[in-house]
Amino acid sequence: IVLLDLCGTLYSPNTTFDFLNRYVYPHSAYYRNVKKVMGGLPGKVVNKILFSAFHWDLYRVLACRSLKGKSQEALVQLAEDYYRDVLVTSSLEKVHQLLDTARLNGNRIVLVSASLDFIVEAVARHLGIQEYYSSQLAYKDGICTGRFAVDLLGRKVELCLSKEINLKATTVITDNLSDALLVKSSDEAYIVSQKKHQDFWKRIQNVKEIYVY
Repeated sequence: IVLLDLCGTLYSPNTTFDFLNRYVYPHSAYYRNVKKVMGGLPGKVVNKILFSAFHWDLYRVLACRSLKGKSQEALVQLAEDYYRDVLVTSSLEKVHQLLDTARLNGNRIVLVSASLDFIVEAVARHLGIQEYYSSQLAYKDGICTGRFAVDLLGRKVELCLSKEINLKATTVITDNLSDALLVKSSDEAYIVSQKKHQDFWKRIQNVKEIYVY
């Protein structure tokens, strides 16, 4: 079983924020204010504390509120545009090579990402990945409420256990520091890493290879 991350792994951007910055920021005063407040030092400190303690990204939660009122149909179409206009030129080729090899070897491919549902669905569809899990926004009558129904951030191990995925039989491919427990629980892992995080990953015994950018 190959557990594959999306943001910073298959593609270089953080897809949630990159999508919001491209398609929401120009039209939403609310989102612009969120970026201003949470991008300042106090906001960054508060967000870091909350994430360290609870794996709760306040910035992300507030930013996604800017999607309130948008139809699910419109978001799906924007995700198609985003894939075509941005992601196809942002591929991390080494990871796509690993994906191709895994397929040739007959592995079960599972895309597991905390990114937004409509983005992950678009990527999975274009890459031909049948099994995928993502954070889920809440919708009412086809309209986004701006809130999460399911948030996978920092909760991938819980997801795998709920889906009866045997972590000891998995290969994990990720860049996320928040996936450390998932990596430690796996059989082996391939890591995409910033240079400054190399030492963090080197301390985990079952990391097979680190690709530094």
